[in-house]
Amino acid sequence: MPTLTLLFLAHGFFPIPAAAALSGVSASSAAFEAQSAYAASLLAEGRGAYASAFQDLEKAAAADPSSPFLARQAAKIALGLGNLTKAEAYARAALKVNALDPEALVLLGRVEWARGQFTKSQDRFEKALRIQPSSEEATFSLASLLVRTSTSSARDLLDRFLKENPSKAPQTYLALAQLYLNERDYEKAARELQSSIALYPGFESIPARFSLAQLYEASGSTVAAIQEYLQIVRVQPHDLRLIDHIGELDIEAGDPQAARAAFNAAKSLEPADPIANLWLAQFAEDAGRPIEAARFLSESAALPKDPTLWLKIAYLQMRGARADDGLQTLREALSRFPRNARVAYFLGMAYEDRGRNGKALRALRAAVQDDPGNDQARYALAAAEEQAGDIAAAEKEFRRLIARNPKNPEILNYLGYSLADRGLKLQEARDLVERALAIEPTNGAYIDSLGWVYYKEGRYREALKELDLAHAAMPYDETILDHRGDAAAAAKDYETAWSSWMRSASLPASAGARRKSLLAKARRIEAGLGPQTTGRLYLAYLRQSQGSAEKLSGLCALEGSLLGHRFAFETLLDFRQPATLNLDLLGPLFTPFFRAKVSSETIAMDPVDIPGLSPRTVESNLRETVLLFYDFLSGAAFGGAEAKLVRHWFSSPSLETPSWVIRLSRDGLFARSITPNPSRGARLDLSLFEPLPDMRLLPRVAKVVKRGLRASLILKDVHAPAPK
Repeated sequence: MPTLTLLFLAHGFFPIPAAAALSGVSASSAAFEAQSAYAASLLAEGRGAYASAFQDLEKAAAADPSSPFLARQAAKIALGLGNLTKAEAYARAALKVNALDPEALVLLGRVEWARGQFTKSQDRFEKALRIQPSSEEATFSLASLLVRTSTSSARDLLDRFLKENPSKAPQTYLALAQLYLNERDYEKAARELQSSIALYPGFESIPARFSLAQLYEASGSTVAAIQEYLQIVRVQPHDLRLIDHIGELDIEAGDPQAARAAFNAAKSLEPADPIANLWLAQFAEDAGRPIEAARFLSESAALPKDPTLWLKIAYLQMRGARADDGLQTLREALSRFPRNARVAYFLGMAYEDRGRNGKALRALRAAVQDDPGNDQARYALAAAEEQAGDIAAAEKEFRRLIARNPKNPEILNYLGYSLADRGLKLQEARDLVERALAIEPTNGAYIDSLGWVYYKEGRYREALKELDLAHAAMPYDETILDHRGDAAAAAKDYETAWSSWMRSASLPASAGARRKSLLAKARRIEAGLGPQTTGRLYLAYLRQSQGSAEKLSGLCALEGSLLGHRFAFETLLDFRQPATLNLDLLGPLFTPFFRAKVSSETIAMDPVDIPGLSPRTVESNLRETVLLFYDFLSGAAFGGAEAKLVRHWFSSPSLETPSWVIRLSRDGLFARSITPNPSRGARLDLSLFEPLPDMRLLPRVAKVVKRGLRASLILKDVHAPAPK
């Protein structure tokens, strides 16, 4: 506990009020100078500036060398600073004035103790006690020294002192507690400390309370320790370090609310307190408030010297959708820590994420230059150079990495793929990829690389075989699907090529120019397949990309109007394979008042009463609505194998099957609507598509449209489990 009182107690002496202390300064001609220097030492001591306090005491002692009081004070401070030479000199100076000064004898004994001169030290303490039997400093010092050789002798000394000096019971109990602590008798130690506290419950109890709290803490009684520390804080409300420690103990005790209160109290005392700001930032981050967390860290006094804090702030800002702020934080961090490789590395990665490849390369090169052994930074540099098209520079860095990490499959694969992708050194590229596969034979990315090497070598059937395996291992990887399409087309397996490119284009990672390229390749294939074959392929594609998931469940909204009568219901949806759909319309307190269950064989619905409409009208329209939802969710609309692709000059293309007309989006990636064929006057419009965990495209809005009927099922909180 870094308080002035406890520091002095640790060395066995107490701060003396200035007025009383100054009365001990001799009234020589230099008294005023000595008094001024001593007063300055007290002020420095109060600030915790003990080195400065000692310098002032030396001035005071020099101004009044005949004052044993000033010599003793200087010896005490020197001893606290660990300056044994000075401490001995001032203790002897006091004894020179009065050879029977018990306090000076104790100080000299402590110096000798610190030097390992135990016999001399014991003689000093015993002599001080003969001179002043009631001296607690001499008694407690001697007891502490005796513990080394005879705990019973130390205990007897303290028991005798307590009997002869009952007014000093609180301090004696504290000393006895220390003896029991040395013996690991924690129960008796706690009893002595509690006795001391009971006699002095206020400020004077702080040393005993602190020892008791530490005893509880060491024995795992965290809550009891917190209670004792809180008692100290009530007396010393500005002890910042102790308040921080209480907060950390609250976390250990599983009470984050109390911990947050403690750290807020610490921050109110010192807004820049590093410990409080760090924990408050952690609380904010855990609560999903990254910008608030970044603000706490930015207020920490540790920030100017801790580059890790800058990195954390940048991460939080980027996580909180403040990418520009995060980038600026990293730039400022690098300006403050220009030779810090970690800062340069993360700045390079941030530039790369923003597509600023030139600046990314400069930052990553700086990171590698400042820390040549940082393989993470070198790998990022090699990857950035490869992506920038400088394969020669990238290859140089990759080969350095391989020389240090010859069995790192990721590095082996990256270089092998990069060479093969450019048609360079294909035999060596294959060797590198095969080395990676020897280490991780089931890695889909490495299998893809081998397939791509084969493709570049013109071994299309072998390439397709490997790419089929890669696709099985990583079915939602857009690059593998693209490669598979290229290999299939080269092997004249056009249907596999078309399906691979379309599935790749449907994935979220394929966007912009890449999606356009994939669709263009698929369109070129379509021209030679004919409308029936293309229609069949489209049905298979829609079943895979948009057909039913294994399971869907959650909260929906069913709303719309029937013959001018509006309705809106909260709805629970549950769909699972084999194709079964349950819809529950919810009333007050989420109580179901209508249930519909549809399977491939039956449909069962409760009656619904809409005022002003006949039950038959309501039932028939509701049945048609539920069935259309079911036909889409179950994938029934995409069933069968017979379909014809029809292109319209005035609108998007459609698929015509014996049972359905499926209107596609203009790019053909998803079904915009399904209509029974022949039409019964109703269709289901689909919009706001989002990918499920298995990458199927789920419309968040499915709307039944029919004369007199509009019914939208809004899947606002519907989820699907991740694929196994």
